[in-house]
Amino acid sequence: MSFWRNPSLRRPAITGVVGLLLAVVTLRLDAALPSGWLFGLQPPVAGTRAVLGAVLSSIITVSALVFWVRGMFVQLSAGQFSSRVLRWYLADNYQQRVLDFLVGVFGYVTGVTLTLGGSPTAPALSTVVAVSLSLCALIVVIVTITDSARATELTGVMAQIAERTIGAVRDAHPERGKGITRRSDSSAGDATRSGDRLLVHAPASGWVGHIDDARLAATLPANTTVRIWTRAGTFVVRDSIVGDVEPGGDVDPSAVGNALDIGRTRDVANDVELGMRELIDIALQALAVGTRDTTSGYEAINYLAFVVHEILLRDLPDDVYVGHDGRRVVRMAELTYEDYVNTAFDQIRLSGAGYPAIASALLTALRMLADAVAQTDLPERLDPLQRQIDLVLDRLEQADLPQHDRQHIDGDVVAWRKPAE
Repeated sequence: MSFWRNPSLRRPAITGVVGLLLAVVTLRLDAALPSGWLFGLQPPVAGTRAVLGAVLSSIITVSALVFWVRGMFVQLSAGQFSSRVLRWYLADNYQQRVLDFLVGVFGYVTGVTLTLGGSPTAPALSTVVAVSLSLCALIVVIVTITDSARATELTGVMAQIAERTIGAVRDAHPERGKGITRRSDSSAGDATRSGDRLLVHAPASGWVGHIDDARLAATLPANTTVRIWTRAGTFVVRDSIVGDVEPGGDVDPSAVGNALDIGRTRDVANDVELGMRELIDIALQALAVGTRDTTSGYEAINYLAFVVHEILLRDLPDDVYVGHDGRRVVRMAELTYEDYVNTAFDQIRLSGAGYPAIASALLTALRMLADAVAQTDLPERLDPLQRQIDLVLDRLEQADLPQHDRQHIDGDVVAWRKPAE
């Protein structure tokens, strides 16, 4: 990767240079102003050099401390988070900026220290600025260590994941009533036809990112349809079939394949399912044998319900794009409401629904979603929720529970079997 394309390298280099330039500016101001102009301050060179030298060595030590603290909290958090979730902490912009600031202070203090020479007194303004920046660096480091502890709080991490996932939902899913075309429309075409079709192959192995309908349509001649059999967030291998074009007489299938965005990693910004799975990972880790952190599992279920609520109250993204001159893009693998609900709750239900506390959390979340969706008069969005409720109750009835707990559960099962009025 190019140096200037890597922000972890580019930003510290820039702040270091800025620190040196600021030192040049303050030193020139000191040279242009009379001695003792700053409240009569005339710091001795020897003492200033000793103080600034200590500051330089301290900044190196403190930077190492910040890295150590980050590493320590990552190690402590690894038992709670999956590797996918840990990247939320490792990509913390605040801590990156702290390190950038420390490099800038180091650059400034270095620039001032190197100029301390023949004069018996040190430049007053530059010395005051250097000491002030050093104190600011100390305060920032203290705040950073405190922030590092807070950044690994499980509830905060889940809230960040949920917020980013909901942001992706709002970007991709239109508000209710503003959706245009779904595959059920006759305009989607018949995917099983065996006419003049060309298959589209993946140009590389990796994760499918954002699917740009307009870009795909631009690769087609007039009156042509391309069907994409994959979606954002799925993994494809090179030369695997990802779609077909019909009619395919004048189409370059490699150009269509190259129009797909295939990368090395997934991104929640265009992959809602990834954000949901990160919350699921936290819930499953909390419910794993040897952990049984039911409180974290309960919180993860609620944040999943938060995301699913946003999806159910919006229309699904349009999966038929109609361009000019009859160019069409049909995305055949987009998720349905049932897919989203099953993705959110299936694994947690299978893992934890045999425990009354987790079953209660699932049922409460599903019923809240059902109550919200019932206000929309859209039964197709309500049916997957009721199916999940029935599956949770089935799992609970099959659980091996003590007789005392079973007596309480049996009555609740009967009540939950009845859909909300």
